Amino acid sequence: MPFVAEDLGDIDETVLGLRDQFHLPGMKVLQFAFGEDLPQSNYIPHNYASNFIVYTGTHDNNTTRGWFNKETTGAMKARIEAYVGKALSSAEIHIELARLSYTTVADIVIFPLQDVLGLDDKSRMSTPA
Repeated sequence: MPFVAEDLGDIDETVLGLRDQFHLPGMKVLQFAFGEDLPQSNYIPHNYASNFIVYTGTHDNNTTRGWFNKETTGAMKARIEAYVGKALSSAEIHIELARLSYTTVADIVIFPLQDVLGLDDKSRMSTPA
């Protein structure tokens, strides 16, 4: 069975080296990509390598629509729109992040069902802690 390295959170070079030594695919979460460090972000699609799995969000994230409505700032929304090249509404953000996911060089793309259906924060799977 293939393994996936959950290389999210407080990860150091030792963990990344172990992941790469065993050629384990890592995780890229698009909801993490649009901070102030966007050009250098490890989560922004133009910085991906192929041995990764792209997610719009994980079981611990809000749905993409819920995230866009309740967790993004105006500046973050502006960065998302600049990156995709058009204005976005919450009704289409899940579609746009799916499109971004499919245009990456990553080997695998996985979407939570809530994002496939375009559901809002009422359908969030888990809230950590």
